[in-house]
Amino acid sequence: MKQTDAYILGQMLREARKRKSLSLRAVQEATGIPFTWITRTEHGHYSRPSPERLTKLAEVLGIDIRALDGATNGEMSGQLPKPSTYFRAKYQLSQEEITHVEDVISKLREERTPWDAEQP
Repeated sequence: MKQTDAYILGQMLREARKRKSLSLRAVQEATGIPFTWITRTEHGHYSRPSPERLTKLAEVLGIDIRALDGATNGEMSGQLPKPSTYFRAKYQLSQEEITHVEDVISKLREERTPWDAEQP
């Protein structure tokens, strides 16, 4: 991510935090993320911020995760593990179970209308 992208991402996070009238310490308490990391991210100091931390911030600050991914030019989602790796590690699923989960996700995506895809 370029420095300008990191700055834009930081502005997005800071504005969302201020809209919710949350202090850095309050966000730290809600997310478990050190306030120093939040501050440095808000000031655009990280060119590859942690997707896990950004996801937690998005949940607490009410930011659409797609907007954060857009602000990072897709790098946020690009850093995430493949679904099969995630399901194997998180839930100890077999390859057959993972294939089933991926099939269900594919069917859900196919059933969505274009309008649905634009909604959070």
